[in-house]
Amino acid sequence: MEPNKIKDEEDHSDPGVQKICNFLRAPVAAKNEANQMILLMNHIEYLEIAVKKEFGELSDAILQKPLPSIKEPEREPGMSKVFYKKLMNAAIDEIQERKKNLPKALGFVMSTIDSSFGIYVKANKSPEKAFQENDIAKIMKHLEIWYSQKMGSCAKSTLLSNLDEKEKAEKNWKKLHQKKDQSIEEFYKLFLSNLKVYSSKLGITMSDQEKAFKFITKLNKSLYGEWVNKMSKEEKKFTIKKSLDPRAKKDSMNGYPTTLEEAYQSAVIEEISTICSDSEDNDNASDKEESKELGQSSYAGVRSNKRQKENSINNGNVMKKKWPPGTKPSKIGYRLCNNPCHKDGEDRDHMKWECPYPKPRFDKTDTDGSNKNQPPTFPNQASLATIDYEKLAQHLAPLILKQGQQSQQVAYSSYRVPQKYDN
Repeated sequence: MEPNKIKDEEDHSDPGVQKICNFLRAPVAAKNEANQMILLMNHIEYLEIAVKKEFGELSDAILQKPLPSIKEPEREPGMSKVFYKKLMNAAIDEIQERKKNLPKALGFVMSTIDSSFGIYVKANKSPEKAFQENDIAKIMKHLEIWYSQKMGSCAKSTLLSNLDEKEKAEKNWKKLHQKKDQSIEEFYKLFLSNLKVYSSKLGITMSDQEKAFKFITKLNKSLYGEWVNKMSKEEKKFTIKKSLDPRAKKDSMNGYPTTLEEAYQSAVIEEISTICSDSEDNDNASDKEESKELGQSSYAGVRSNKRQKENSINNGNVMKKKWPPGTKPSKIGYRLCNNPCHKDGEDRDHMKWECPYPKPRFDKTDTDGSNKNQPPTFPNQASLATIDYEKLAQHLAPLILKQGQQSQQVAYSSYRVPQKYDN
């Protein structure tokens, strides 16, 4: 087929003459600008259909969309060398097939456009570089620029402003990532607004699964990097399992979420879990400092921290269930708040870090437990002035000495005397 041989008597400037334009002539300045804009849009639509029919996924470049990435497979634990080699060869074949089809698709696109566009490409550095690299998306962008330069001032300014808006929307979308001091809810609202602008300006329609993947991968890496990597590994394991057993079904708890709403709820749960673990770590650190001040042995402190860490892990496993935001902690296995400062009838169904009362500091010398359930008291200036510090020192001296002796006994019990052996 020779696309340049088109009937001369056909007038492309008349509206409605050609609904689908398989050859795009250079526009005429200040003549039927609206109709010439329609001809450009029709030709882009024609190229999208023709390239998709001949070269498949390369049609995304006609709409200036990024091509689907081809990733090299990673060898997972337990994967045989034969199967891994098979996956690697399939990826290499796909990459080579794309490299072979790109120049063919670009040649087809250039053959359907007026020869003056080819002159424009060779005369300018940016489109020339895109042509040498077989970058179809950039060639299509320069096609719009070339077309606008050939048309009148009004249509030119309109088209160029649309191109600027596209570039701005695409740039903002690539830069969009959650900040470290930004909550999941705040980032979710920002994500939805940017997604709306990006989809409308670039004409891209994402599936719900693609939106969920984009939302998860744009979360802050320092806060949620390990969680996202875990989902990625689960997704890869299921892909391998699916290739071995086509009837395998994916567990909804593993891998990436399938909907944007599910991705948001999972991120909120992970955010709460992270805050809880940080709060427990801070409590453990404060308890450790307090035990040192009171002369508690390091061995007892280690046992206490180990027990608290195990409880934190068990509670964290319960948190992994997918529950909607606003659900009470008791619904997912957490105990009611045991702060003794709560009065009868008050709401105790909240996380420890949400408790409105301060953490009580109990008397460590209380051996009979009589003050265990009493709320902490805070002395005022008047009560401090009436304390007899001499009697207080006499009362605390034997207790401090006893505590020091216990610490020495623990230290001596852990010390091993080196033995001498005969040669």
